[in-house]
Amino acid sequence: MSVPFRNVIRKCWKGFNETRHLVIFGDSYSDVGFDACGYDIDEVTEDNPLGVEWPGNPFCETNQPNWVGYIARDRKESDNPLLVFDYAVGGHTVQGVINQVNDYFTPNQESIQWYPNDTLFVTWVGINDVGSFVDPERAIRELISLQKDLYALGGRNFLFIDVPPIDRSPAGLDLDMTPDRYEEWNSTLSTALLKFSEKHDEATVLLFSAWDTFTKILDDPAHYGMDEEDEHVTGRRIWFDDLHPSTWVHKVLSGEIMSFLRSQSPLVNESGGEREGVDASGS
Repeated sequence: MSVPFRNVIRKCWKGFNETRHLVIFGDSYSDVGFDACGYDIDEVTEDNPLGVEWPGNPFCETNQPNWVGYIARDRKESDNPLLVFDYAVGGHTVQGVINQVNDYFTPNQESIQWYPNDTLFVTWVGINDVGSFVDPERAIRELISLQKDLYALGGRNFLFIDVPPIDRSPAGLDLDMTPDRYEEWNSTLSTALLKFSEKHDEATVLLFSAWDTFTKILDDPAHYGMDEEDEHVTGRRIWFDDLHPSTWVHKVLSGEIMSFLRSQSPLVNESGGEREGVDASGS
């Protein structure tokens, strides 16, 4: 499913390689396993970019990274390593993300010493909302309201990730799920982000399609070094368990996310204006 969204680049986006701070909100697909209640911002350093010992404790194979860990490791070897503040918690819905922002990020955000032009706010949520039959219009309206709060704090660069085709996971196949509700979530999200970008004229707003990445892997697993039977079973190269992808899928995902972000060139004229970004396929 192609995402009908126009990525928008504005003046505070200096490019992914110049991004210093990655602030992440979401669910188990992004969780690296630290206790947010006891989270110590000072633990996030260039040598320890996740704030916990790499790769953390993500929802995939033991001692293996998820997409966040792969990106942190990739950038650790660069001239501008990322500092990652990952507030994602397994099982969380949009309501959980609201708590992540209001209870943990906002009260401590000044200690991070972030700036509008060196920080990317990443939100990947929705799988648990759809699974709980939450009204997507209401949930995404609340999610956008939260982005407005981040914008008011000075946030200017936003990356959103849509939901993958969970109906094709082992859990989805066992329950005879259909793609309709996941497609509805993604469509509602893209429409809401378009309105958000139009009303916030300094915001760079990007949407990466996990739906497209997972679909490519599931349609042609051999292309990614996986077997066809991996599509339907757990503990193989595609699915770690009945709902969560393996570290191999996270590696593919991290590569595509980094390629997507690096393809979003900053504005030449930094005085203002905007430019259309490229989609996840590079077109």
